[in-house]
Formats: sequence, structure tokens, C-alpha cells
Amino acid sequence: MKEIIRRIESLIGRLLVRLGFSMRAKLITIFVIIKVIPLVLLTIIAWSQSRHLAGELNRHIQQLTEKANEALSKTGTLAVNDSMQALNDFATEDIERISTDMAKRVAEFLYDRDRDIRYAATLPPGEDAYRHFLENTRGDLVKQGEWKLAEDGKSWIPARSPPKSWTARSSNQENNTSFRYRPPDSFETESRPLYLEMTYVDPAGNELVKVTGSPRMDRRLKNVADRRNTWVKAETYFAELEKLKPGEIYVSDVIGAYVRSRLIGMYTPENAAAWGLEFRPEEEAYAGRENPLGKRFQGLIRWATPVTQDGRITGYVTLALDHDHLMEFTDHTTPMRERYTELPSAYEGNYAFIWDYKCRSICHPRHHSIVGFDPSTGEPEVPWLEESIYEAWQASGKSYTDFIRDQPVFDNQSRSKKPAEALTAAGLVGLDGRYLNHAPQCTGWFDLTGQGGSGSFLILWSGLWKLTTAATIPYYTGHYGESRRGFGFVAIGAGFEDFQRPARETRTNLDNLIAGANTDLSRAAIESRAAISSNFWTTTVKLVISAGMMIVLVVLIAIWMASIFTASITGLISGISRFRTGERQFRLKAQVKDEIGTLADSFDEMADSLVAGDRGPMVIIDKDYRIIYINDEGLKIIDASLDECTGRPYGEFSLYPSGTKYDPITALEEGK
Repeated sequence: MKEIIRRIESLIGRLLVRLGFSMRAKLITIFVIIKVIPLVLLTIIAWSQSRHLAGELNRHIQQLTEKANEALSKTGTLAVNDSMQALNDFATEDIERISTDMAKRVAEFLYDRDRDIRYAATLPPGEDAYRHFLENTRGDLVKQGEWKLAEDGKSWIPARSPPKSWTARSSNQENNTSFRYRPPDSFETESRPLYLEMTYVDPAGNELVKVTGSPRMDRRLKNVADRRNTWVKAETYFAELEKLKPGEIYVSDVIGAYVRSRLIGMYTPENAAAWGLEFRPEEEAYAGRENPLGKRFQGLIRWATPVTQDGRITGYVTLALDHDHLMEFTDHTTPMRERYTELPSAYEGNYAFIWDYKCRSICHPRHHSIVGFDPSTGEPEVPWLEESIYEAWQASGKSYTDFIRDQPVFDNQSRSKKPAEALTAAGLVGLDGRYLNHAPQCTGWFDLTGQGGSGSFLILWSGLWKLTTAATIPYYTGHYGESRRGFGFVAIGAGFEDFQRPARETRTNLDNLIAGANTDLSRAAIESRAAISSNFWTTTVKLVISAGMMIVLVVLIAIWMASIFTASITGLISGISRFRTGERQFRLKAQVKDEIGTLADSFDEMADSLVAGDRGPMVIIDKDYRIIYINDEGLKIIDASLDECTGRPYGEFSLYPSGTKYDPITALEEGK
């Protein structure tokens, strides 16, 4: 490094010599170059490093901000997803349990009817005994209040004002944590006989005793061997009675007249107009909150068992269960937070319903979904068929009963298939899952309950993922014992969106928090970058100012030092000039014994020698053999003036011939 600096100094010195700078200018220039340039370079390096550091800090702040935002977003998403999954799992377990509990209660209810029919068989046939039995075998049904269209005409609401709410509070402060109160369900109920009628039929099918528990039943005695004399001309139970042994029980399927609806969904003036219908809700099927004024499905399930005397069958007693009591199990239960409801609603998709052992809808909020019979013929009414089945039926030329007998069931069911538009327009939309090939969940329910038990699955329906459950109703009396599916199964549909609402609200809150955090981080990043930028420019200004001040100081020092040095040199030169002009007694007499002082002392010694040696010629030369001084004796010999000789090569004005033994240069070179 020292060698490099020395060479630079030498190069600069030679350059300055060539440029013809004065000694003072040379000294100042050399000092400035040697000191200022490194200072400028150091300033530039410091500025560059500060700029690089500022850039790196900004980049790291940006990366940190992005990573923090990403971490917050991922954390929020993970937390919400885990919460949603936990809620889904909890909801699934809870709704499966509700389904199973409901199915068990239905089975218990049906087995109670077995006990009733066995007890009825012990009663002496007669109107008084039968009437007493019917009057004392009752059940409570939720009584529907008055409902009206909402002011916006888009839904139905209760006509009465809701009861005043009351909030319970703990009288003990230690119980206040999560103290929750639920008011009682204030549904008005009515007591109604469980059975529509009770009859005693002789071995020929003649009704000998009939007591009705409902005005809808015909009180006249008839021969039920002819199904035209039965409920909606659809009962064929007498043929089965003849097969019964004492103690055995016959239980029918659900029998009732099908009720049509040409509109599926919320029955409002707007929707009726969209379907091209006049707004007459009372002429369409009842559908809970979708149409509380519609016509209801009126069905029955008949129990029968032999009446014996002395071990001999003398006739048969029958009990016709009012289907409304079976509907009661599903009509007022919802998987949502309210748990119970006055009227069921299929509109939101959160409701319970029952399918029989063949996967036919027998309890549903929409009564037009319940399969039934044509009361004019007693034949099963055409259900809501998938389009291809309907077209095949139309092409066959057969009656529906004859055609459907040979059709495959659950035939490749898929959402991609469509229901028959002609049946929809006619209001024939009963749900027979065997031929509802546009509803694949029917296959799922049947698969779940094939061996009894219960379960659930998710189905994408109407653009939303729905949870649907199926729980076998373990009732196995009569022909219901021919499969482990028993009486049928309870199904509950629920939209996960409702259960995920707390998680979604949490997600919204987290999104807001994350957005706020992102804003704060972005603001902090902007402020940090601004601070870094400000600090950088402040540092730059300070570096420039300090460097400028140092440069000025260096220049001043250089000028000062050069001035001192050149002043010494100038004094020395002035003294020499005075000596040369004849002041032989002049001496420099240096006060400071530095290099210049030493040179001055040498001059003084030389002057002393010259004064002492003025008796002969004398020449003073430099190391390059150039003349510095010739005394008067020497000038006389060479016949030249001192100005002519100064700076000239010694050989041009030699006092002695060059190359002779008297030549001082030769003697000097040869050491003689």
C-alpha cells in the first residue's frame, strides 16, 4: 500500500513538474489530491453503503410486511376452517342423534298401537266399548294459528303478535358465566283421538260395529272386502285379514288421497304469477310456512287383529290411526337453533321428514310431496317421475300401475337428470324415491338403512352443500318385519351454512382484524420506509456537509502548510540570491532545525567556505552536473556571466578540459 501511495505521489510530482506549477501550487495540489480524493471516495462509499442499507431495510420491511400479512391470513383461514370443520362434525353428530331419537320415538309410538289393537281385541264388540276406547286414546297436536302474508308479500307470518320475551338472570353471581335461558315453547295444542275409526268386521268383511273419531270418516256400515267401500277406495286389508292367525297383527301402509300443487316453493302472489297461476293458496296443497292455507293430506294407517272366542276367530277389530299424529313427530322439529317450530318449512331446507320402507314420502312439510292415491279409482297417483321414465310410460300406452310394476328402481339416479315437466305442470309432484331418478339422495338413504341403523352424507343440492341423515324406524310388526329397514326411516335435511354461521362471523371478524392489521403493517412499513429515506437523505446531507467542511479544512491546511514550506524555501532562495549578488557576509542563520534549517546551515557553511576560498576559481553543481554557482574568479576564466552559466551542464563551461586528470567530474566519477 505504501509503495502504491509512493508511486502515485511520484507520478503526481512528475505530472506537476511537466505542468509547470509553482512549488506552492504543487504542494497544495499534491496535498489536496492525496487527502481530498480519499476523503471524497470515502464519502461516496459511505453514501453508497447508506443507500444500499436503506434499500435492504426497505426490502426486508416489505418482505416482513408481506409475510406477516400472509401469516395472519393463513392463521385466520386455518382457524376458521378448523372451526367450520368442528361445527360441521358437531352438527352432523347432533343431527344424526336427533334423527335416531326421532326414529326410536316413532317406533315406540307404533308399538304402542300394537298394544292398543291387542287390547281392542279383548273388548266385547260394541259401540259403547269402542267409543269409550276412542275417547280415552288421544294425543296432543299443535294447533295451527292464523297466518297471513308479510307486508312485502314475499312470505307468510303469524297473524298474532309474538309473546313478550323474558330474560332469566341468575340470583347467584357465581352462576352468571354463560347463564342461558330458553323460554318455553308456547304452541297452542289440541287433544284429538289417535284413531279416526274403530270397527269390528265379520269373517265375510261386513262391518258390524263402527265408531268414528273424526267427521271425515263415513259412519255407514259397509263390506270392506270390496275396496271401493274403504278409505279413498284404496284399502285392500281384508284380504290380508284372512291370513292372520290369532294374536297376529296386520298394519297397512299410509293410505290417503294425494293433494296436488302446481307451485313448488313459497306460495306468494309474485311466485304464483311467475308460475302463471291465480293467487289461490287454499286450492293448492298445504306446505307449512310456504302455504299455511293449503289443502292438507288426510291419511290413515290401519291396524287389525283377529277377535277370538274359545280359540275360534269370530271377526276382526281394526283401528285407523289418524296420520296427523305421525306427522306430529316431524312437523315441529327443526335442526336449527330454534329447535321447534309451529309450522314446518321446507323453504330453507332445514326440516325433518319420513319415508316408508319402499322409500315413499309419507310425512313431509309439503303435503304435495306425500305420495297418495287417486280417490276416484283407488289406484296410486302418478308420482313425480324423472323425464325418461315419464316418456317411457307415455310411449307404453299402459296404465301407470301396470307400467311401473316392471320398471327398475333407483336407476342410476343423478342430479343431471330432470323431472317430467308435464307432471310438474299438472301438480303431480309426490315423492316416490324409487323413481325420483333426478334426486340421488334417495339411493343414499336406501343404502344407509338397508341393514337398519342410521347415518348421513353430504349432497350438493340447489347449489348448496346439504347434510342429510337417515335413521331406520325400528318397527317390525306385520309386513314391516320383512326387511331390517322396518317401517321406513326418518330423514333430516340441514344446510351447513346455518351451522357455520358462527365460524363465518368469526371469519368476517378475523378478516376485519387482518385487514386492520394489514393496514397498520402497511402504514408502519410506509412510515419506516419514509423514516429510512429521510434518515438516508439526512445522512447524505451530513456526509456532504462534513466532507465539504473537511475538504475546505484540508485545503486550508494544505495552503497553510504550503505557505509555511514555500516561505521557508523562498527565504532560503532570497538569501542565496543576496549571497550571489555580492553580500558575502549574509548568512541565513535558521532558527528551526528541520530539513530547511539544515539546508540553511549547509548554505551558511558553504558560504563560509566560499568566502574563505574566493582566492581561486570555484564552481558549484547539482547532482545532475548542472551549474548552480561560479565565483568571480571562475567567471573571469570562462569569460561568462553567472546568469549565462546557471542551470547549464558543467561540461559546457568547464574550467578544466574534460577527460584530463584535472577534470573534477572525471575524478569524482572515478573516485580519484
